[in-house]
Amino acid sequence: MTRTRTFAWLMALIFAAGLAACSSQPAPAPPAPTVDKDQLAVFAPLPASVPPESGALNADAVTLGRMLYYEPRLSKSQTISCNTCHDLANYGVDGEPTSDGHKGQKGDRNSPTVYNAAAHFVQFWDGRAPDVEAQAKGPVLNPVEMAMPGEAKVVANWMLGEVSAALNRAETEIGAAPVGAAALAGLLKRIADGTISTKIAKDVFDAMWAGEAAGDGAADTLIEKKGLKQISDEGALARLVDEVLAANPAIVAEFRAGKEKAFNSLVGKAMAASKGKANPAQINALLRLRLGG
Repeated sequence: MTRTRTFAWLMALIFAAGLAACSSQPAPAPPAPTVDKDQLAVFAPLPASVPPESGALNADAVTLGRMLYYEPRLSKSQTISCNTCHDLANYGVDGEPTSDGHKGQKGDRNSPTVYNAAAHFVQFWDGRAPDVEAQAKGPVLNPVEMAMPGEAKVVANWMLGEVSAALNRAETEIGAAPVGAAALAGLLKRIADGTISTKIAKDVFDAMWAGEAAGDGAADTLIEKKGLKQISDEGALARLVDEVLAANPAIVAEFRAGKEKAFNSLVGKAMAASKGKANPAQINALLRLRLGG
């Protein structure tokens, strides 16, 4: 028994000595980390400014944007502005779980900060707006948020889109714009009553801005002079749609095979055939009727 214990102790000592010898050797150095330099670009310093696609920023456009940001009259109750939920004095947020909207209604998500929002690759929590220009229209018309009525949609879109872009390109302020409020209202009325399409309206607006017609009735003058009235005659549009379908059998086949994008292509061809004058809603309805879907 004594000999066995002695042997066991000797083995333990040898094992311990072996461990000590192994532990005294330095461990191999881990491989040096490698980093893709292209991936580091997201950590680059933020740019000093993020100009819109319409062109470089100027002081007048910034002044207009600031005025609209703090303007509560953009809400139905005339009590809510962009700054209400995105307080620039509070890091661009209101600090609430969800913000108070029209008549105290609560939204589904909290308001994100607007700080550096122009540098984001998409807008809103779900990314449904491509840029801040498109994003700005959403809350104004949302019935839970600022709740402007449907008839205000066209005005909001034009003020935040075409008018703002034109002011920016011209580097001028809204008070010096060549298209006054009454003239713009006259143009928007012609969109609302179906006299012209939105696409044609943009051409009319450009002509008004360029001074091709002046006064409150400038839009009507240009529409008449250039023959831009929208085609709404059911019979004429039906014939146009039939011609487009007959001329594009391959696209029709794609649509019947389940490719919805083919329908948009047919709409585009019908609008092109009418030189943009066809009533888009009627074209859509007639195409659906002819295609049975």
